[in-house]
Amino acid sequence: MAVLPGSVVAHARDLPVVRELYVTDIGHYPFAQGHYVDRPRYRGGSILIYCMAGRGWCELEGREWRVGDGAAIVIPPGVSHTYGADPSHPWTIWWVHFGGALAIQFLEALGISPRQPTLYAPATLRIGDAFEGTYDHLEHGYSDTALLGLSTGLARVLGLLKTHQRAPHARGRTEEDRIRRSIRYMREHLDQPLRLAELADLLGVSVPHYSTLFRKVVGTSPGRFLTHLKMQRACELLDATELRVEEVGRRVGFKDPFHFSRAFKRVVGKPPLHYRATVKG
Repeated sequence: MAVLPGSVVAHARDLPVVRELYVTDIGHYPFAQGHYVDRPRYRGGSILIYCMAGRGWCELEGREWRVGDGAAIVIPPGVSHTYGADPSHPWTIWWVHFGGALAIQFLEALGISPRQPTLYAPATLRIGDAFEGTYDHLEHGYSDTALLGLSTGLARVLGLLKTHQRAPHARGRTEEDRIRRSIRYMREHLDQPLRLAELADLLGVSVPHYSTLFRKVVGTSPGRFLTHLKMQRACELLDATELRVEEVGRRVGFKDPFHFSRAFKRVVGKPPLHYRATVKG
């Protein structure tokens, strides 16, 4: 574990970039039998605890939250708390204390709030490796390089939590799996003008139900998501090939070159030829 001295934390709060998301403490407790922390007058920043294995618990403002394998809990700044390992199956955890303006924005993106401080992200190996990579920056001591590494490393950890975040209950994960199957189908058929009815039929649901479920899981409409997938693929083709714009459009499901160019500009911000000139200039 590492607890950064107060003078180092004060310096981090003044450093450009670092001050937006800075680390004050970080550590790893494997098989933490007997682990128990009680902070009745906590005045620090946010605390993220990620459980790699086993189980633990955390009490926040009179409510107890259980934390198991692949789950994380975030203790809000200044909130008194108590937490510890399960006596029978003690947790293995990575933990980090952090602050900065971006901390709040990251937690909002993860859907974390005082009313819902937990999330489930079962990619334990990847997330654990990211934590370890963040900690390794302390090989540089408390230099500006190390502080920047801690900041960017924590951003990567939070990004991976978002990427691998799943519903906490089995029913929600089943819905996510069905939508992921739909997204795989989209990726495999980008050259076709897919319709919502076709995607809904794939899951055996109505178009309104499919649209509602997709927005619930992904956060945007299926039509918008599909358009962005197509434009992402179009950018790759414009960058890596010499295909004419018309052919690029056909390969992402647009028969009309004008329609493709208009859709491309709406998403990317510039027409296809201008985009190609920019990336190859």
